[in-house]
Amino acid sequence: MITARRWNVVALLIAAAICCGCDSEDPAVARATAMIKRYPEKPSAYNRRGVAYEELGRFQEAIADYDRAIEIQPDAPNYYFNRANAWSSLKQFKKAIADYNRAIRLVQDDPDYFNNRGFAYAALGDFDQAIENYNAAIWLKPGDPDYYFSRAKAYEKQGDMKRAEADRATEKKIMKAFADDAAPGDTSE
Repeated sequence: MITARRWNVVALLIAAAICCGCDSEDPAVARATAMIKRYPEKPSAYNRRGVAYEELGRFQEAIADYDRAIEIQPDAPNYYFNRANAWSSLKQFKKAIADYNRAIRLVQDDPDYFNNRGFAYAALGDFDQAIENYNAAIWLKPGDPDYYFSRAKAYEKQGDMKRAEADRATEKKIMKAFADDAAPGDTSE
């Protein structure tokens, strides 16, 4: 049974959401929107809302927020990276590559930037560029199986099954090491 007191709490929450203009469909969007209203020149608030929009599949709105974050703080590589990921989700791979390039110019040691740019090149059918980017990701973080998986797929598309199989074997070896490290009853620590 809902008491009058609970109805008052619900009414206050609804009124607060309407008053602040929050997006009632998602709490993360609502929180970021409230932060933007309070601190309209805070780029991380736009970035946070952009991420929330992306998680909802609202990529154009995410891109608009990343645009604003970049306008405020153009030297933040993660804003370009996030916008590039949104462009990739929209299959706008050339725009994604341009933003990955900007992010990489700002920070050259993040393997995810290279891996994701490799994915965009692969989506355009440029497997040589994709492999170059996967190589960079692997060089930066050789213990990540995802990068070997990505490169194996590019090698397969090129018909280089020998290299693809070698990368699949490396990926499996790394995954097995992860599984062994996480084995239950392991008291080696």
